[in-house]
Amino acid sequence: MLFWGWSSVVFAQNVVTTDQIINAAKDDVSAAAQQRIADFQRQTNARLPLLDEIAVRTQTRRSDIYQQDYQLRFSMNGRKERSAYHQLQQTETSVTEANRLEQQYYAYYERYKDLADYYAAARTLALQQSLLAVYEDKIRLFENQAALGAANPEALMKAEFDRDELQLRIRENENILRTKITELTGNANAVLDTSRWVTVADMAAVCAQIRDSLSAHPSLGEDAAKITQLDAELQLEKAREQQIVDFLQVRYINRPGEPFRNDFSVGAGFVIPWNGSRQARQQVLQIERYAASEEQQALRSQLAAEKQKAIRRFFDRQTVVQATDQQIQTSKQRYNLDQMLQSDEDGIETVLLHQELQLRRRLKVRSYEQEMTEYYLEALFLGGFLADRNWLEK
Repeated sequence: MLFWGWSSVVFAQNVVTTDQIINAAKDDVSAAAQQRIADFQRQTNARLPLLDEIAVRTQTRRSDIYQQDYQLRFSMNGRKERSAYHQLQQTETSVTEANRLEQQYYAYYERYKDLADYYAAARTLALQQSLLAVYEDKIRLFENQAALGAANPEALMKAEFDRDELQLRIRENENILRTKITELTGNANAVLDTSRWVTVADMAAVCAQIRDSLSAHPSLGEDAAKITQLDAELQLEKAREQQIVDFLQVRYINRPGEPFRNDFSVGAGFVIPWNGSRQARQQVLQIERYAASEEQQALRSQLAAEKQKAIRRFFDRQTVVQATDQQIQTSKQRYNLDQMLQSDEDGIETVLLHQELQLRRRLKVRSYEQEMTEYYLEALFLGGFLADRNWLEK
């Protein structure tokens, strides 16, 4: 009992769920880096100060170093310019946040695909091991026939070749399982809990539900954030062009020997709201903004078309799976295998052949279902739904 309890505890420690693996995408390295950048941008909180520059100027009068003209000039940043600059900084943080969401979303997708590959390899491996047992039985049957003087070397050779080929495929799937679980958990001995894995019927219901939905892919959000950033840059250029006050100035003149030797004055500089270079920059930003908007619309259309394509392929494969399942049922009902087992060795060989063909049909079904899972995840990915919940469990 102690050994059984200890074994249960160890096994439970090695069992991982799909939720644990998918949620680990939140700790993706690229997404975490973008999060740190966004946090630093908020903490820095870059703003334009009211006072932009202080300049001190002096010059002599009539080449006399005792007659000096002093100027203290203050260059100012306008209120609209400061507000527009602050808005631009906020949009840059929004772009970083959008990039973080996109990086995290792709991490989700990679983990979903790895889970699907693991599940498909595990289910396929179980059928391959059953098929391997059938080939071993056939080989033993042919060897017994050869010992009794009824050798069939061609059939034995083919059975051995099929067994050897199957053993290679089994080894490939075992390597896939070991590699995937190590990459996902860091533990080669971990076991994935697939007891609540979503069925093909559940996948079909989800595909039908999201078929006409609008895409919320994070790439669209990043494009929208970049468009907002371009708008903020454009507003900043307009605010700078419209700024009227250029500087404020205090002037002091020292003229020794004259009745009014000390002269103080206050001045200001004003700018006519016209700047050719800024208008050219505004036109460039308008072009970039238009191009970004068109690219966003093109991406939205492309995502919608690709999603529809993935859903069509899913349902196309579903019809093939249904047809293969029907073939399995028809073949099962057509032959009386119990009666054949009670007959001679020919009957046993026929039963083994039937088992082999049925298992090969089921392997085809597993291959089709793996493709359907890939199309299912692709449709969810293109629609922007992957981060909503665990789509691989019921």
